[in-house]
Amino acid sequence: MPFSLFLTKLLIRTGLARYLPGVRRLTDGGTDYLHYYSDRVLDAPRDDLKRIGALLEQLPPDAIDLSLGTPHDRLSGAWLPMPNIPPLAADRRGWPPPWGLPELRGAVAERLLIDSEVAVSPVDEVLITAGAAGAFHTVLDAFINRGDRVVLFDPTSPLFPLALRARRARVRWLSSQVDDGRLRFRLDELDRALRRARLLVLAQPGNPGGGLIAPEDLEQIAWWAERHDVLVCCDESFGRFHYEGECVSLGTLGRARRRTLTLGSVSKGHALASLRVGWLTGPRHLVRPCLLTAALRASLVPTVCQQLATAALRQP
Repeated sequence: MPFSLFLTKLLIRTGLARYLPGVRRLTDGGTDYLHYYSDRVLDAPRDDLKRIGALLEQLPPDAIDLSLGTPHDRLSGAWLPMPNIPPLAADRRGWPPPWGLPELRGAVAERLLIDSEVAVSPVDEVLITAGAAGAFHTVLDAFINRGDRVVLFDPTSPLFPLALRARRARVRWLSSQVDDGRLRFRLDELDRALRRARLLVLAQPGNPGGGLIAPEDLEQIAWWAERHDVLVCCDESFGRFHYEGECVSLGTLGRARRRTLTLGSVSKGHALASLRVGWLTGPRHLVRPCLLTAALRASLVPTVCQQLATAALRQP
């Protein structure tokens, strides 16, 4: 029997929700993460999405699906291969998988491990999105409700406050400055800003200042975020633009690993903004609700764009 949103949230607050079979299926066993979920996730039409997902399952090459606008190549003409891009098998020319192409998720995981020493599973800890901006909107849809407090560094990308204001979230500003290539901020101000906050958003390197957050300062961010039970969204779209000093990814730190979602894309570091290919990575119990909100947006990234992004990420 479906529960009302009010009753669902009440069961989550009392801890009783973890014993419901439907909740266990929703969280894939990660009931400790339930209190982070937004109303959109808790109230999503999950059964309807499953039925739609069943329609999108790949069919064998000799099958013609008349229920979707994905005609067979025998009906639509020869598939035109692109230079240096291997052609897709006949059963892969329809809708791309909701998570993203397996080969692209694998390339993202490989690149993160090489560049940032971030170890993620390409199976359930990498979600392909419409650019890093799409990843950020997906995170907000999954975890932010109207009135929730979100901490932003000042200055920051205008994308962040605009997206938050569109959702009627309450922005808390954390002043910062760039000093000798490092992004500096006051720890007492960080402590105050994170109290009763839902999410902390930062960029590494910083945007627009370009400063790196020192490893010891990242440790402080991880410690205070854990103390106040705040999720962290770290945008590493400019990760390839650091030229000196150590650029540590917040998701590699022990205290931050279970609460950090990392964003990236091929737009900046690979000069491929026109592809609109990005990703978000993190613990599977945080990425899973993001897949749900991404499915509600129906924001599948075109297959050919994902193929090109895969080729770019696999370049030395």
